Amino acid sequence: LLTAKHCLNNLRSGSPVAQVLIGGSRISTAQDSLIWDVAASHAHPADSVDLALIILKPQSQRGTSRISLHEIATPIASTAELEAATSFTMVGFGASNPTNNEGFGIKRKINLQRQRLTSSELWAGISGKADTSHGDSGGPALVGGPLVYRLAGVTSGAAPEGKGGIYVRVDQYRGWIEARLAEHGLALAD
Repeated sequence: LLTAKHCLNNLRSGSPVAQVLIGGSRISTAQDSLIWDVAASHAHPADSVDLALIILKPQSQRGTSRISLHEIATPIASTAELEAATSFTMVGFGASNPTNNEGFGIKRKINLQRQRLTSSELWAGISGKADTSHGDSGGPALVGGPLVYRLAGVTSGAAPEGKGGIYVRVDQYRGWIEARLAEHGLALAD
């Protein structure tokens, strides 16, 4: 499970994240969700890279959802797919109003126009328009769809002067991701 590095610590206690909720439409309820225990987490070692990998404990899932991880696992988009994309689909549980926590905890998705693609980030969204918000960090930026998506990035933060959002490009860190998975006897599924 990929997320933003700054999401690794519980914001209330400062302790490491011990469980994750996968699926569902609301954070406040586990209905149609799976709760997994965390076996390990790896923060990217570079301070400038807001990316982390969470390893889930096998057979630790609980919840009412009938989905499996294999059904929701999203392959990493290739560099060519990112370069060709003009828009991305962002998913998150953040606030619906950027000035307060209104709507926090409800899953939403939005399609955003690509603004900029750097060697490590993609920028998407337009100043003054709907965008990702506080609480969406760590969520996916997807390319493709509506039936097949690929993971393009991880929500990291806001661009300067409110010019959309910044998303870590996961294609650029595939080697690091594969190395951390291998430490646990795991591999990426494509």
